[in-house]
Amino acid sequence: MNSLKSVKRFFLRVCGGFFIGVSLFAPGISGSIIAIILGVFQDLIRVFAHPVKYFKENIFFLIPLLLGVVGAAAFFMTGFDYLVDEHLRATYMLFIGMVAGSLPMIFREIRKHEFKAKYSIGAVAAFLVTVAVMVVIMLIDEDGIANNAQGIAVSLPVLALGGLLVGASALIPGVSISTMLIVIGLHDDLISAAQLGFRGDHSNLWPFLLFIVCAVAGVVLVSRGIKKAFDKHLGAANTTVFGFTLGSLVGLTFQAVWLDDPNFLWWLGLILFAAGFALSTFFVMLGKNINKE
Repeated sequence: MNSLKSVKRFFLRVCGGFFIGVSLFAPGISGSIIAIILGVFQDLIRVFAHPVKYFKENIFFLIPLLLGVVGAAAFFMTGFDYLVDEHLRATYMLFIGMVAGSLPMIFREIRKHEFKAKYSIGAVAAFLVTVAVMVVIMLIDEDGIANNAQGIAVSLPVLALGGLLVGASALIPGVSISTMLIVIGLHDDLISAAQLGFRGDHSNLWPFLLFIVCAVAGVVLVSRGIKKAFDKHLGAANTTVFGFTLGSLVGLTFQAVWLDDPNFLWWLGLILFAAGFALSTFFVMLGKNINKE
């Protein structure tokens, strides 16, 4: 029975890593929201808040997630890249469905604790900030993830600072890593470097690793503060997460409507929305079953 539970948990984390990985490439998609959907968000906070204290447990937790991220990178370089190029709005509807499917789960978490009216302040603020940021990005970046770069062209200090900034914001629900990369001007360079690496060109390996190391350092720096918020103010934290998630849903919807996609097919968009909602519900249920066993 324990071995079956371990297999289920491993499968859940690989899937979680895959969708978190996809969020690294798709602007507007928050990896933290995906982690919340899959029930691994607080575990990720714990891992980065105490990377050394529980080193062995952390490694076993991260391995399946990293396998999923690598799988997502490979998928992006092939099939997902095609979906984005040919059916961008429909692809967004897949993620809109996933975010929508997570809201009932977050609402149930809120109801487990005594609700106080003051919690709504954080939720409203999170909602407004998330929508505002996503609308601004929508207006600034009209090309989405179109990539014209040929490797990493920025200086190493800029790359390191960008890594710290991206890492520091990565665990904030509603924040899209890919969107942050677009804002600071590193998205095309890093995606191009990854694509070149998959083709056997490793000339950008060391700058790419520098960015990864600095991003991890940024995550570690902010994770303890987020963990403390969940440990001491769980009700308020869950309510704020609900605001971030709802804001992400509205922001993604605005972006999907705004996109210029002459190839959009309503039937495909509705199918992908339903698939996203079903995936979200499935992973929430799977996570609950694992935790009960």
